[in-house]
Amino acid sequence: MSCSNAPHPSEGDATASRSPALPGLPTAPALPEQVRESPIRHYRRPLERPFLASEAGKTTILIGGLTRRHEEFIKAVFEGSGHKCEILPTPDQTAFHIGKEYGNNGQCSPAYYTAGSLIHFLKQLEADGLSRREIADRYVFFTAGSCGPCRFGMYAAEYRMALQSAGFGDFRVIRFQQDDGIRQSAG
Repeated sequence: MSCSNAPHPSEGDATASRSPALPGLPTAPALPEQVRESPIRHYRRPLERPFLASEAGKTTILIGGLTRRHEEFIKAVFEGSGHKCEILPTPDQTAFHIGKEYGNNGQCSPAYYTAGSLIHFLKQLEADGLSRREIADRYVFFTAGSCGPCRFGMYAAEYRMALQSAGFGDFRVIRFQQDDGIRQSAG
């Protein structure tokens, strides 16, 4: 029988859903009916509202998590293109603890410091009278991204998760990445 004609495991009896027996190993028990019948739901990153070129001058780009010279360079490039920018304060122990509170337990220290510094800054804006909606509309966070062997490629996702945990789920994170570079979509 060819693979295309083979019956699907759910078409047979309950034993069809069991793993095939290997010599010397017990067979796995059948899955409960509701588990076999439930649809598979894969994780999808929620769509984020894009940062549009028309927002230049109205939305402040927050920069942090890089070296100070890189942050100043990026700020100068954005400001030269008509954007408002602000460099986040240098992270301290308070930022680290805030990052640990809201971040994923598997993050490394730089991600804790940066996420904590960002959340601390946003909470200060809120304490100064801005609503979370106004913060999400008036500010975005710019970070670098990459692919590779270290967790650096996961930082943007970790920042988003920490922001969600802190109640800033609508806040936007923009990632400058190796694959698109300066040609990234700007709306």
